[in-house]
Amino acid sequence: MVDTMENILKSIAVLFLLCIALETKAQVNFSSLEEVLRYADEHEISIRSAGLQEKIYTSESRKSKMALLPSVNAQAGYNDNITLQPTLVPSDFLNPSASSGTYQEFTFGRKYVYTTGFTANWDILDFQKWFAVKTAKSQQEKGSIQRMYTRYSVYNLLANTYYSILLSEKSLEIQSQNYLIMQRIYKNAENKYKAGIISQEALNRAHIQLLQVKNNKEAVSHSLQELYNDLQSQLGIEDALNMTEELTYFGQDNDIEGSFTEHPEVVLQQAELKITSSKLQEARAAQFPSLSIGYQYNYSWATDSFMEFQNANELPQQILGLKLTVPILNGSTVHEQIRQMKISQEQQKITLEAQKLKSGKEDENLILAFNSSKEELENREEIVSLQSTNDRHTDNQYESGIISLEERLDRFQDLLNVQNDYLQSFGNYCLNYYKLYIRNLNY
Repeated sequence: MVDTMENILKSIAVLFLLCIALETKAQVNFSSLEEVLRYADEHEISIRSAGLQEKIYTSESRKSKMALLPSVNAQAGYNDNITLQPTLVPSDFLNPSASSGTYQEFTFGRKYVYTTGFTANWDILDFQKWFAVKTAKSQQEKGSIQRMYTRYSVYNLLANTYYSILLSEKSLEIQSQNYLIMQRIYKNAENKYKAGIISQEALNRAHIQLLQVKNNKEAVSHSLQELYNDLQSQLGIEDALNMTEELTYFGQDNDIEGSFTEHPEVVLQQAELKITSSKLQEARAAQFPSLSIGYQYNYSWATDSFMEFQNANELPQQILGLKLTVPILNGSTVHEQIRQMKISQEQQKITLEAQKLKSGKEDENLILAFNSSKEELENREEIVSLQSTNDRHTDNQYESGIISLEERLDRFQDLLNVQNDYLQSFGNYCLNYYKLYIRNLNY
């Protein structure tokens, strides 16, 4: 009986440890934004898709270079001349004494013909293929830049969600503390109402404020869960997420005044312009002459017996040729294509210049917004600290019966308003901070 109980207890212990292990395994922990971004580099679908597209462009570039090499093909064939067609030959061709205008039928050739050989062709001079290589190379570079731009966009999205989670957790902590304080105030008000010290109206006001604080707390809690779901969706994670980083003021001592690397959107537009220019050259090359060389070698065996090569006729053949193609009149399609590519090139130049100006001003505004939000947050932190101190003094006065319930509720509402302003300032600061951080990353 004792052994049986020991076995049961061991089984329960093993099952308990297994459940803990499974629970631990089913949770993904992140301690910083950098960890989130590293995870995204390996798992986020948009970044992975951009990486695969980059490989496709690399393959296309290799393919265009291969087109410059000679092409060599080998072939082998077999013909069974089931019926050899007779040929009419003038009779006087073989017999001068034969009557003019008469013909004799002769059959030429042999029933079975076996052929083997190879052909080689090389476009020695083909400007379109040369510029096609340049275009493919530009596409390959664009693939790398597109992946960089995708990372930049995804990083901004993830950082926004990440810091929204941290800010919501901080807000939930504050709201939970406020709810505890408000519960204590309402409990004290109930006791005073029962003792006949305060009116029903005053008690109702305390109850209303308690419900408002509770609603705020629950709203933040629900919003936090939605944010976690958003981050799971963005990262492609089914397991639960856990953020171990605590949101604090990042503490830059000086205003940020620095130059950025070129904006990813500008780099992407530069790549588009390079591709368009290369395509324009490729279109112009259609007007240039091309020169190709070809060589063909065939060897045939002709026999009247199937697979009998002893008495076969051997018929070798070699051909060497050069081909020069000079476009003279191909309609207006080439000229219209060149005209379209020139217009596209001009569009890309305009877009690039506009993007440079826009990105430069956005960078200037980002620095201004960050420094402004940093200064505002520092002031809000001091304000909320002072207001919290005042609220503790007010609470002591209320507990001592020095001030009324109405005044206590008014001062507590002042604290809630200051906290809301503080959280709003913290949110603006985090927004500008992560934008600045991601903008300075080396992609």
